[in-house]
Amino acid sequence: MIMTELKLKYNGSHKGIQTREEKIESVDPNSNLIGIHGEPGNARNICFILADGKWFFLNYAYLISGEYIPDDNRIILMFTSHIVELKGIFLENLFQELMNNLTKIIRVVDKRYLNDNNINISAVVEILITSKTN
Repeated sequence: MIMTELKLKYNGSHKGIQTREEKIESVDPNSNLIGIHGEPGNARNICFILADGKWFFLNYAYLISGEYIPDDNRIILMFTSHIVELKGIFLENLFQELMNNLTKIIRVVDKRYLNDNNINISAVVEILITSKTN
């Protein structure tokens, strides 16, 4: 008797709940077949956009250590699989953001576009990504 009540209550006939088959049938064949989650999950990635237009991302979970070298205007990030070297200006704030897993995208900026108006903003002018397996 209890199983029958459960089946009646949760077999998809309850208002607002669709069975898997009903969901598949209700998909519009003309709609975009690639969907995205409305909200990002807990995985944090950092994406590097290189000068040649290539995009490369790594997960913060695999970031082992980072080093800021102010005299050379460099940041070195050691991931389990890759070494990422960032060269630029005013990189201290960027380093602190990286340390706190806040930075989402780092895009290379052409040196020609740097001027006195953006003097205190971190700017990366070169990104070198090396695989540790090579």
